[in-house]
Amino acid sequence: MCKKIGVSAALAMIFMTHVALAQDDPLQLSLVPSNIGGLQIDKLIITSQVDSITINDVQLNRGNCKALSPLVRRDFSPNSRALKFGQDYEVWVDFGCHLIEVTVSTDQGELKYGFSEQ
Repeated sequence: MCKKIGVSAALAMIFMTHVALAQDDPLQLSLVPSNIGGLQIDKLIITSQVDSITINDVQLNRGNCKALSPLVRRDFSPNSRALKFGQDYEVWVDFGCHLIEVTVSTDQGELKYGFSEQ
């Protein structure tokens, strides 16, 4: 089950992908398992649910997991990525990391999301 931590106590049900969503939340997070060259790696998709939001930083498991760029294995920094309603921002989760918590720093504040097994 996936839940928003802090400001909103609303919970979202998990289907084939893990999804964090609250009705008043500016972001929707989806965790999608992917297969790259025979290796299992998770892709975190952050979708804007507001007209405008800027992502300043994404921390995985309180900084204990690295976010990777999609094509090369290196640390990934969003460098203040602006999103409009419905636009996505993708982050790859480092190999072998079990995602438990995601903290997204935005121009609208810090948002925390929790992921757990259903």
